[in-house]
Amino acid sequence: MSGGADADQLASRASIERPCAVGRLMSALFPHVSGRWQKTVVWVEVPGATLSSGSRSAALNGANRALVETSVG
Repeated sequence: MSGGADADQLASRASIERPCAVGRLMSALFPHVSGRWQKTVVWVEVPGATLSSGSRSAALNGANRALVETSVG
């Protein structure tokens, strides 16, 4: 994974050494401000993968990661 201020300033930030799990949302996501903690329940279907929960501090330190793409991005 790369990141940077512009496309010509990208630097390697991390490497992923295992395949990702791809699934789909089974419930709606509610509007929320990005970057703020939100207590909610989201149902997802991820065939062939095992999901688990982490503590609040573990999640804030990057233990729980998810990427969601919607019809508007």
